[in-house]
Amino acid sequence: MNLSLTARIEAQHELENLSVEMGIARYRKALEDGGDTAVPAGQQLMKAALKPMEEALAAWLEKTGQGLAARSASLYHFINQLDVAACAWLTAQGALGQLADRPPMGRVALSLAMSLEGHLNIDAILKANPKLGAKMVKRMAGMSADRNKALFIRKGGELADVKVVQWDDGVRTRVGSLLLMMFAESTGLVAVETVAIGKGKTQTVVRPTESCRMWLEESHARCELLNPVRMPMVCPPRDWTNPFNGGFLSHRLRQPLVKTRNKGYLTELKEWDMPWVYASVNALQATEWSINPDTFAVARMLWENNRADAGLPSREKVELPSRSWAEGEEPNREVLHAWKVEAAKVWELNAKTESKRRQVVDKLWMAELMMEKGNRFHYVYNLDWRGRMYPVGPSLTPQGDDLAKGLLRFTKGHPLGEEGAYWLAIHGANSFGVDKVSFQERIDWVEAHADDILDSANRPGSATFWMEADSPFVFLAFCHEWARLQSHVDAGGAEGEFESHIAVAFDGSCNGLQNFSAMLRDEVGGAATGLMPNHKPADIYSEVARAAQVIIDRDAADPESENHEVAQRWVGKMSRKHAKRNTMTVPYGVTRRGMRDQLFGELKESEAQHRSIDASYLAACNYEAIGNVVVAARRAMDWLREAAKVAASNDLPVRWVTPAGFLAVQDYRQDVGEEMDFVVLGRRLRFHIVKDGDKLNTRKQSLGISPNFVHSLDAAHLMRTVLFCAEDGMKDFAMIHDSYGVHAGLAAQLRDNLREAFVAQYSDPVLEQFRDQLAEQLPEELRQELPELPPMGTLELAQVRQSEYFFA
Repeated sequence: MNLSLTARIEAQHELENLSVEMGIARYRKALEDGGDTAVPAGQQLMKAALKPMEEALAAWLEKTGQGLAARSASLYHFINQLDVAACAWLTAQGALGQLADRPPMGRVALSLAMSLEGHLNIDAILKANPKLGAKMVKRMAGMSADRNKALFIRKGGELADVKVVQWDDGVRTRVGSLLLMMFAESTGLVAVETVAIGKGKTQTVVRPTESCRMWLEESHARCELLNPVRMPMVCPPRDWTNPFNGGFLSHRLRQPLVKTRNKGYLTELKEWDMPWVYASVNALQATEWSINPDTFAVARMLWENNRADAGLPSREKVELPSRSWAEGEEPNREVLHAWKVEAAKVWELNAKTESKRRQVVDKLWMAELMMEKGNRFHYVYNLDWRGRMYPVGPSLTPQGDDLAKGLLRFTKGHPLGEEGAYWLAIHGANSFGVDKVSFQERIDWVEAHADDILDSANRPGSATFWMEADSPFVFLAFCHEWARLQSHVDAGGAEGEFESHIAVAFDGSCNGLQNFSAMLRDEVGGAATGLMPNHKPADIYSEVARAAQVIIDRDAADPESENHEVAQRWVGKMSRKHAKRNTMTVPYGVTRRGMRDQLFGELKESEAQHRSIDASYLAACNYEAIGNVVVAARRAMDWLREAAKVAASNDLPVRWVTPAGFLAVQDYRQDVGEEMDFVVLGRRLRFHIVKDGDKLNTRKQSLGISPNFVHSLDAAHLMRTVLFCAEDGMKDFAMIHDSYGVHAGLAAQLRDNLREAFVAQYSDPVLEQFRDQLAEQLPEELRQELPELPPMGTLELAQVRQSEYFFA
């Protein structure tokens, strides 16, 4: 379907109306299913009510405990067992959760008391048997009926050998009623009143006060319009010429270019001259996409046939294990316990895959909708405050997961030309996972698996080769493209004339450290991250692993070392995978504790006997090894943290202009008001009641500057690369922060441009310019406190132009 631009604009208006209607329907469904407390307006009320209810409850407990309050003093024993904050939260939840129905007070009171009872019991089970308690908390998240929860908790108490609290309905009603009355008096949000329900009959109900009702109605009406389901556009988006006028056609969907809560910053950006930023964002928005019909057909077939292949989750939930005892029989305790353990595993698996199932359904639905609308669409892009670009919309975007990327292709094809087939093959090897070897070895791999590739294209439902890829759906799209190319050539067509539609992408080699190494001309870090020419890709993760193994072997060989015992367990065992995540996240501010947590989650079951100790030790080894491999990057990060502290000492945010001309402002403020931190039914609730304050958060400013600064630099590099490519006439881009994609026939041109853009960016003294911009914002006495810049190395940036594996 090839619609005119006028028809596409008309279709877009219809789609934007649908976006708003879907947002309203989604909000109302959440309100209907979960009541006021399931949506933002009700949650805001709960937080506002928490403090006064907590104070009223604490005062009642104190007075009653001292014998000074007679009202319902007999209930003191029951309520005094509860944590005050948790009791206040559950009361607010009970009182506000069913307001639309004006429920009978007795029903609300009974439900509230059963929640309190459940909280006491879960708390006791968690203390007696933490593992069992944690599983119960997860399972209860899917339960709604109070009686079912109570029965489940009672059974759990038996397994944990805990005597559960079980109040009778009379106590439950009295406890719940007391707390509801207390809530009504202390918050003014609800009223308890007696109403006529028939001739000579009355009933006591809980209803919202008039002010609460009006506030909820207005808030619901506003909130349901605030969350439209933003989708791809079936006509070109509006170009950005200021931070407010681009993107969607309708004001109801339009958002500012930069995602930030800082309104003053947005106002300042409106007057900021940043032509490179607007031009690069508009170029990405101008890229026209379509759904790849081959990938879509295979993905839908697998999904409809409930085949959990190629990374897809099972469409249906896994059934619980069958019981080994007949209905009506009472199994012995061991058999029952064994069944519950297996049932819990199945439940956890189903819970983990539920969100994945929803995402698959969303992607396939969106793909089908786009095909119905003509299969030509664009994405609106916006920025975070560091300048990084993101497509607006659901999970089907060029920055999405493997399925999303595999479903998308450029609408317009482009001839392969002289080198396109070569780069298309490289892309195929990369998407399969053959990306740590030379380009020639990747080409050899494709040639060696030519039959498997064609078989995957011809029999995707039965061939399993493509499903083994690291990115199976991206690889499947390559298989179909490669098969079409072979058919074109077999029919007598010239290879260079074949028009390819899929995006061929190249990824940076630990891009954060690439930026830091270039910034300080670090020849050691530059060699480790692919800034210098080499006959194969640099592998900084393996280098760090080798350096860490040296540290481990040193400790293992020294009986006097405090780490001698743990080091001996790791002699010859340090691997690339144990170093990768720690190394990857260093430029983004990971702490030693964060590194330890990463390793703790990665250690296999076979390595789990000393898991905590080993994770802490390996994190320390990696931290030292990374410092040895990329010395300059560590120095730059330390300098940035100290500089941010100097600015924060004068209550100043950190402001800088990126090499692309974008104004970045790091302005973390301390939260004011009391932080609420308590446990309800085994789940920790933690939040602040009020908004950001005026005082700068010194610690967050210091910890955040390193990752935020380097993210602003990779964003500037991407923008400059897009502009260089656009100057060469390129029009279609598949860009992620450190992964750049274009047509296969233009891949060589992209590679030249991204290297040239990188050299141009770092030919300027980037860190020195940042220091000078910061110094201009400081009073004279604080300028002297800025630390000395780290020393520059001897790396010749021009070598990047000859580095084949800079982005590979």
